[in-house]
Amino acid sequence: MARPVKKAAAVVEKLARSVGGQLVCDVQLDKENIDLVAVLPTGIFIIEVKNWSGRVSLKGDVMFHGGRHPRRVHAQVERQRRKLIEQLDLGYDVHGVIVFTPNDTLRITGHRSPGSTPIVMLAGLADHLVGPKNQRRPTILKPYEVAGLATTICCGRKLVITPTDPLVERQRHDVAQRGQVGVVAVGGHEVIDHHRVSATGRSVHKQQR
Repeated sequence: MARPVKKAAAVVEKLARSVGGQLVCDVQLDKENIDLVAVLPTGIFIIEVKNWSGRVSLKGDVMFHGGRHPRRVHAQVERQRRKLIEQLDLGYDVHGVIVFTPNDTLRITGHRSPGSTPIVMLAGLADHLVGPKNQRRPTILKPYEVAGLATTICCGRKLVITPTDPLVERQRHDVAQRGQVGVVAVGGHEVIDHHRVSATGRSVHKQQR
């Protein structure tokens, strides 16, 4: 995982720990690679991380950086968002966000089109995902749904999780021991799992340091 993506993952990981969410890293969909997918009580979010420097110009739904050729990052995130919903049959909407990591020379000008993928700096990512303290996003996913959706995204196949599933019982037990944060490897992906949940029995739990 590239260093800028690790920085963004650390921010989302801390947030997930506080709200009961999960972070899936390096998701492969066909020939697409998604940097991060956050599964939180407030929803599912694709996070595309950029570590650009210098001037970035926004014009409608494209960006210009380091030349005349447009960077169609908005189209990329939208394509990944649709694939995630359709191929895994999630049954929930997926939101996209483009995150710029801190850089002393970065200067963003112009405006994006209404309805295109939101753009935030890394410092504002947590507020974007759950809302600022005085205006939180509504909760739309229950704990068992968070666990099931994150595992579905990891495994690349639809999993049906119910409130009485052993996975959820395990989750309830581990929530009581909050602070035991684990890194779970499922189906070749790495998941920052704040409930230390395994849906396959093949997951590998490691104590985070």
